[in-house]
Amino acid sequence: IGFAESLVMPAPTTTATKSNVLSQKKVIVVGGGPVGLYFAALMLHKDPTVRIEILEKSTKKSTNAFGLGISSRMQNRLSDVPGLKEKLLESTVDLPSLGVPMISRDDLSEQMKYFLEERQPSCQMQYGTSCESVDFEKKQVTTNDGSIMDYDLLVAADGVNSKIRQQLVTNCGFQEERYLQDVSWKALSMPKQPEIENGSFKPLQHPSLTGGRVLPKAPEGHTLLLLWKG
Repeated sequence: IGFAESLVMPAPTTTATKSNVLSQKKVIVVGGGPVGLYFAALMLHKDPTVRIEILEKSTKKSTNAFGLGISSRMQNRLSDVPGLKEKLLESTVDLPSLGVPMISRDDLSEQMKYFLEERQPSCQMQYGTSCESVDFEKKQVTTNDGSIMDYDLLVAADGVNSKIRQQLVTNCGFQEERYLQDVSWKALSMPKQPEIENGSFKPLQHPSLTGGRVLPKAPEGHTLLLLWKG
């Protein structure tokens, strides 16, 4: 989210109330996850004349139960878009033992989508649409159904297996480094566990695991997080 903000905020020496070069321009955001959605919300807050289209390859809400902590630093970033932090905190679970409110990645994305739909109806979202290739010279994106879309700015928020980044590395001479840890994880949604007090979590230990926790989930229920090597 900090990186998304850096794309929008003007340089310290610039005095402007709008995003300058992007006013009245077309922006395509590839990826409808938290980073792409936050970028769109912040950009439209800074300059509502920007036309933004978000391409999201999934067609339905995912069932990823993985949770995130909304730290004070993240809350400060969210506060740059009036009302966004408050919208997201409605779907969090307070976890005093960790000192941060928790939210699942799915709920985070869903609430950000609702926020954009309510506050910025000019922001268009296309579900079931992915980026297949980019012509950087012509500033055009070709989607999975063969459509060609023009853009003034392209934001690649399509995750670790980004096709845009792959094309930059393969065809444009960009360098890429990846750092991987030999750990696998699985997160499962569970009904509320009566033996666990509200606002607390339960650590898990087992010889086959490198770690694990049972975490509360909003508005009710728990998430089982397991980590193991290999």
